[in-house]
Amino acid sequence: MSFIHKDSFIFICVFLFGMVIFSQGLGLHGVEYRDDEIFYYKSTREMVAQNNHYSPTYFGKDRFQKPILFYWLVILSYEIFGISWFAARFVSVFFASMTLGLTWMLAKQLFDKRTAFLSTVILMTVPLFFRHARNAVPDMAMNFFIVLSIYAAIQFFRDTTKKEYPYLFFTSCALGFMIKGFTAVIVPFSMVVILAFSTKRTRILKEFNFLQGLLIIAAMTVPWFLYMWNLHGDQYLKLLLVQETQKRLLDTYSGNNFFIKIFATGGKNALFYLRVLLTNFAPWSIFVFIGIPYAFINKKRVDRADQEWRWMFIWLATVFVFFSLVHVKISHYLLALSTPFAIVVADYLCNTARQTRWLHNFSQGLVIFLYIVSIAALSFFQVVWVQADPLWLAGYVLVGFMMILAIIKSKDPMLAPLFLAFVVIFMQSQAKIMARAGVTTHSTWQRLSHAISEQLRPDTVIGVASHDLHEKELQIYFDKRIEKTGHSHEPLARVNLNKLLQTQEDVIYFVTEDDYAKFLPEFKKYSFDVVQQDYIFRKRLRLDKGFCKAIVGLDRETIHDYLMEKVFVLKKAGDDDS
Repeated sequence: MSFIHKDSFIFICVFLFGMVIFSQGLGLHGVEYRDDEIFYYKSTREMVAQNNHYSPTYFGKDRFQKPILFYWLVILSYEIFGISWFAARFVSVFFASMTLGLTWMLAKQLFDKRTAFLSTVILMTVPLFFRHARNAVPDMAMNFFIVLSIYAAIQFFRDTTKKEYPYLFFTSCALGFMIKGFTAVIVPFSMVVILAFSTKRTRILKEFNFLQGLLIIAAMTVPWFLYMWNLHGDQYLKLLLVQETQKRLLDTYSGNNFFIKIFATGGKNALFYLRVLLTNFAPWSIFVFIGIPYAFINKKRVDRADQEWRWMFIWLATVFVFFSLVHVKISHYLLALSTPFAIVVADYLCNTARQTRWLHNFSQGLVIFLYIVSIAALSFFQVVWVQADPLWLAGYVLVGFMMILAIIKSKDPMLAPLFLAFVVIFMQSQAKIMARAGVTTHSTWQRLSHAISEQLRPDTVIGVASHDLHEKELQIYFDKRIEKTGHSHEPLARVNLNKLLQTQEDVIYFVTEDDYAKFLPEFKKYSFDVVQQDYIFRKRLRLDKGFCKAIVGLDRETIHDYLMEKVFVLKKAGDDDS
């Protein structure tokens, strides 16, 4: 088997392994469900039913928010698997698995086999990546094309005689743009420019032939936008340029000048995205905050040039700074730095940390600590939440103890992170068990929706009166559109509530226990009764001394009170339920 064939074989193995891991329980609504999924699932179903493959609709109304390519990919998946949540989410599974393979190739070519192997394992276990690998939203598909375009750019930087890579770069940018918009072009373009100037190879920008590349992008993207403009007129153009571009990129509300807006936004959003890195990239994020400073301090990089590591750092910094300067801040924007994140962490654990004995011991100890925390969290979910047999706890403690002994005795720096990754993968797989055990929020929505299904009539309005309840999560269980009157500003929530109740006779409302008490005068005025009640996971947790005491004492009832929130289903009294 030749070198190229061997690498291709490993790429396929990594891809297939990702497909197996990410596709487990894909048809269930568990903890990974993202509320925007309903937009794409419902819209693509309407496109198929109406034989309309060019202009998406949502409950019959035009949906202009994103370009068309992701919708087409979901419809293609429907053709293969049939219309289902599995098929809708399979698109993201495919692109996540392809991203794993591409990450392995990039790390292998820039670093070594061990770093490449650990990079793919870490990337697979990053919570933000794992979640979007199983969601019917366009973010993972766009992330793949960003990674592919930057991969092509790096290959061209390494060897400018390979003229096919600029074509791959611009084609990937165009496809990413048709998935979700300008980000798929701005991030790779910025990366190339920064690489060129940081390596003092600005001449390479001319060799990229950006004019020809822009023509390629225009040829692949403009026709559909012209079609939509011709079909919907200025309404579409206004939403595309103002709502989806200008208002997302810039603060259009304050009266400050452009540069003040940019710097104010950057400072505020940078703190937000630092928190995202700490939480949505846990438990690996701590090693980035250790590894990057140490790599700059320690100039003696062993066994390879320093340039490849700096390329990964530039990639990380480009994504982080760009989204910090964008007005709208959303955690999943940082998905675009998940690949360099995984490679930097893997390189640190495999190479940098072992250069100094104290750093190696510190990093190994930190991994063991994170491993213990993960085992404790897994035990909590299994024994306390899912209420499995307490013997599982003894089993986890025994296995954890044996793995820690193996880590301490082994001289291989990869063993500790691999064990930690194994635990994280196992924990992520518990989402399927939790959904089937009926302890997730969606299990509650499913029970309540089935309980009231016989009370629904054609003219029944379903409403959500609480800001903390996401109507898009409930929407997957109802064929009619759900109205939300809940708002973070309580006076506005009351206005919305009264407005709906004054105009609608047959109403069923979902409301949290706290908001039910707040809005009780309104509900009494319109003669509402509680017809169902259940519990969901709290959006805002209160994890204080009492919670810790309950955890230590395995007090399930107290833990339940801390973590779960009562939800009421209300219905106008005296309505005919037949």
